[in-house]
Amino acid sequence: MDEAMKGMSEEEKAEMKKMMPEKSKKPGPVIKPFTNNKILVPARDQARINNIPKKTFANADASANAAQLYNKLIAR
Repeated sequence: MDEAMKGMSEEEKAEMKKMMPEKSKKPGPVIKPFTNNKILVPARDQARINNIPKKTFANADASANAAQLYNKLIAR
C-alpha cells in the first residue's frame, strides 16, 4: 500500500488510509521450536507396564476383536 501512495501528497495519503483500514495485526499462535525428545516420550514407568495383562492374543480373540471393530464402524 505504501508503494502505491508514493506520489501522493500527505492529505491524499491520510484520506486513503481512512478509506482503506489496515488489517488487524493479531499475533499468530506461538510455536516453540522442538529441542528435546524427553518432552515427547514419557519416562519408562515399570509399575504401569507390569499392570498390563499378559494375556496372549489367540485367533479366536482376533476374530472377536475384528468383529467388534467392524460393528462399531458400521454403527457410525
